[in-house]
This record gives sequence, C-alpha cells and structure tokens, in this order.
Amino acid sequence: MSKKNWVLLEDLGPRTNWSSIRAKTLQALGKTAEDSIMGGRMDRRRRAGYIEMLDEDLAARVAAELHGYRDKDAEKESRSDLKPWRATVITREEAGVPAPRVRSASGSAEPARRRGGSRGRSRSHSRSRRIRSASSRRSERRRSRSRRR
Repeated sequence: MSKKNWVLLEDLGPRTNWSSIRAKTLQALGKTAEDSIMGGRMDRRRRAGYIEMLDEDLAARVAAELHGYRDKDAEKESRSDLKPWRATVITREEAGVPAPRVRSASGSAEPARRRGGSRGRSRSHSRSRRIRSASSRRSERRRSRSRRR
C-alpha cells in the first residue's frame, strides 16, 4: 500500500504559482519545516497543485491547514469571485507521478552522456558563424553605402 504523503490542492486561482503554494505550505507548517517539502508540481489546466511531503502526518497537517484557504491577493486581482482551496491527502499514484526508477542489479553507473553539440563541426567553423546584432548590421550597411559614393 502506498503512503499518503501527497497533498492535492484544487480550485487555485489563475495566477497561483508554485512559489505561492510552497510559501503557504511553509506558513502552515511553521518556519522550521522547510526540508519537509520533498517536491511538487502544478497542473494549470485543472488549476491544481500537488505537494509531496516527507511523511503522512505532515501531509495531513498541511491539508487541514490549507483546506478552505482563500487567497486574498488573488481575489483582489481577479474579475470573478474565487472559490476557497480544497486540500486532500492522496497517494503518489493518485497524483499521477510515476514510481521511482529502480537501479540495475549490477550497481554500475549509467553511461556518461556525450558532451558538446558540435556534431562533427570544428570549433573554428562554429565561431565564424557568429550572429550579428541589428546595430552592427546597420553600421555595416552605412559603411558599404559610403564606399559606393
């Protein structure tokens, strides 16, 4: 059975972002609980946020604190009335997060990725194809016009 250490926040305002969700969560837990938030994500289409907490007790505490929360700042900027947040405790699977990858039995590290993106070009060639700014192109045109006269 999966641990219920995720909190689902629904009915978020249109301008709510991850920083504000994280700040409200820390405010609900107290200042010393910064390392208790493992991670999270936002689903803007559903106006929902998912917060992964360290354990089930913290998740229940956050859900209880944030359930019914009204974002006063967002209500001032919104044209329509916003609903209060709904917070529920859920599992990793309900949050739609895939299970963590299992390491290979050999214990060896994965092969290193190749560096650079030259794709066979030499360094000198890539440097010569520098992008010129609009102002340098203008000054180049002026010089060529003055040569013609």
